[in-house]
Amino acid sequence: MTVNKAQINRVEVNEELAIFLDGYEVGDKVDNLVIEYTVENTTEAPRDFFLDQSVVVTSTGQQIEPDMFLAENITASMLGAIEYTGTVPYIMDERRRRRH
Repeated sequence: MTVNKAQINRVEVNEELAIFLDGYEVGDKVDNLVIEYTVENTTEAPRDFFLDQSVVVTSTGQQIEPDMFLAENITASMLGAIEYTGTVPYIMDERRRRRH
């Protein structure tokens, strides 16, 4: 596993994003940490990676859970020698709550 980049962006909540976030309305702004990973299975044996479930701990000690619904191209099971790249986003705000 390689971390290609990590970037914090200020994102304006649009209608699509508002569906996934409680406590935010269209037009609100949130800080979003996006981590891009490349994962490679160098063997033919199956491997499982669950990067969309990994928790980030900030320099202030805050633990932030990933936004699994917004993760892109993060596969859980690798059935052989393959490589893939994807992103995992984290909303960096303590008032964030996910709708069920």
